[in-house]
Amino acid sequence: MTEIVVFVLDTTCGKPATGIPVTLQERVDADDWRALAHGRTDESGCIPGFVSGRGKLSAGRYRLLYDTSNYFAAQDRPSMFDEIVVDFVLACDERYVLPLLLSPFGYTTYRGS
Repeated sequence: MTEIVVFVLDTTCGKPATGIPVTLQERVDADDWRALAHGRTDESGCIPGFVSGRGKLSAGRYRLLYDTSNYFAAQDRPSMFDEIVVDFVLACDERYVLPLLLSPFGYTTYRGS
């Protein structure tokens, strides 16, 4: 079973980013995406087992949409990125840990373990 774990760390303060809405989408065709799951980061900045109970995800192209606008607004911090989109490819039935390192004016991501 494919497992996706989402983790968001606010690198400005070195703490987990809580309450960020995240949507997982699957690419249907060149210009169309279908929402598969929605979640919100918890106190640890995580959405563990993001797609638990959905069964096996097919190999293919997916993306995560992070709605960061309210996170920064609630802290009265300006931000350049209201939404962050991370495209990725699932190649096989494995556990995917996808951290997002976030600041008001930049971000990075990678495949964790």
